[in-house]
Amino acid sequence: MARERIHALLHAIVAMLAFLSASCAVTAPTARTAASPWPMLHHDLSHTGRSPYDTSANVGAVKWSYATGLLYCSGSPVIGADGTVYAGSDDGSVYALNPDGTKKWSYATGGEVESSATVSPDGTIYVGSDDHSVYALNPDGTKKWGHLTGDRVESPPTLGEDGTIYVGSTDHNIYAFNPDGTKKWSFRTSGAILSAPAIAADGTIYVGSIDGNVYALNPTGAKKWSYPAGYVESSPAIGADGTIYVSSLGGTVYALNPNGTKKWGQETGGLISFSSPAIGADGTIYIGSDDHSVYALNPDGRKKWSYTTGNSILTSPAIGGDGTIYVGSDALYAINPDGTKKWAQAFADPVYSSPAIGADGTIYIGSGDGNMYALGGPAGGSVTATNTAGGTFAPYSTISGGSFKVTNTSSGAETITGATIAFNRWTIFSKAELAAVKNGFTVASASALNPSGSVTFPLNKGVAIEPGESLTFNLQLKIAPGLGGPSTQSVISLSATGAAGGFTGLPTGLGTVSRKD
Repeated sequence: MARERIHALLHAIVAMLAFLSASCAVTAPTARTAASPWPMLHHDLSHTGRSPYDTSANVGAVKWSYATGLLYCSGSPVIGADGTVYAGSDDGSVYALNPDGTKKWSYATGGEVESSATVSPDGTIYVGSDDHSVYALNPDGTKKWGHLTGDRVESPPTLGEDGTIYVGSTDHNIYAFNPDGTKKWSFRTSGAILSAPAIAADGTIYVGSIDGNVYALNPTGAKKWSYPAGYVESSPAIGADGTIYVSSLGGTVYALNPNGTKKWGQETGGLISFSSPAIGADGTIYIGSDDHSVYALNPDGRKKWSYTTGNSILTSPAIGGDGTIYVGSDALYAINPDGTKKWAQAFADPVYSSPAIGADGTIYIGSGDGNMYALGGPAGGSVTATNTAGGTFAPYSTISGGSFKVTNTSSGAETITGATIAFNRWTIFSKAELAAVKNGFTVASASALNPSGSVTFPLNKGVAIEPGESLTFNLQLKIAPGLGGPSTQSVISLSATGAAGGFTGLPTGLGTVSRKD
């Protein structure tokens, strides 16, 4: 992927340079944003990454997921005023998902969509694509306009208060477009722009470039100043007093005064790739690093605490209205303001997108397993798997319907009491067999003859799963000789009782996984 190639190249350059050189609390900024829970990357024009909505009741249980179809969902989600979730994918499409996880529409661009979208107050969705274009989409998913740049558009657009769309391109330019798609101006740097522009209250636009500088531009596109912060892939954030916080690939977080002078710089323990600073209500700055750590810095730059995750952090933190910090790594972590772990929700692959926070406290996140997830609480309910592929099965066959694994992520025991399987169509003289496997042993099984419609498989008074344990369900379908025909297995729903906890679903043959509370 384009971003990964640039990332690898810059890592090599920074490592080579390192070898050769061998050398008071503030109040939170007012979020200037559209009437939407999370209209753009990092939430607001100042890019604070902070939501006004309380997430204290969110325990990280998976409410639903939606498969985008490729390796991972790279575009971090944003949320419209009506709760619609918008995200780009490596399959080249922008997806619009309803709050319940069902697909509203998708729009196919001509390249991978690594840019996060921005939603305007009138519902227009602005997004960039690797096909070198910036798109404006209507709320119904139809194209409003598109404008070519000279190269890939991986920079998330930022919508100014006057409706101007600011976006960077790997052609080294930052562009300003009018709402009708006409070009207002462009400013050329000496390197690709992957950073999302942040806009100060006075209209100044701050953006990073991999030419080694942070730029301050007037609303007319004229340069005010630049600061040599090093390779800047991330996006600046603006504090209440106008301080600009920005991270460089070399691992330093800088605080710059509005006149472009350095206030302070603080080293982390590793490189900082795409993680951008987030600013808490008390002025604390949060940042993720390639050294597997989340750092909390005081407004004067002193380290407050750090929390170690299980992998590099390539995403930006998001902050709930209650102060909880959410950041993606090998899992999605929820961290208390004092640096202690609240909870972590793991998926089949690492988290590559930054979180977005809904008005009800739901956390939306994209994972490397190809799914967009909605996490909420309180826990309880059932886990659901959907077979998106289906299949046509011949006579004389024993068909493996795949496996579905659930893991207890609660602090107490959970009991699986049964599985309900919905069959789209089966011929007569067929048999479905379900086995529940725990620690390599079949602990429960059930079967159904001539299954049709919704069939419930009770599991021997239930199977208990302790915290951290998993249960795998294996489904086999048998069709009698000469009586087979086209058949599709569609849905497995697992009903659970027990402590108020959650499950993570890791599908290996049944498609997408969701949670119903």
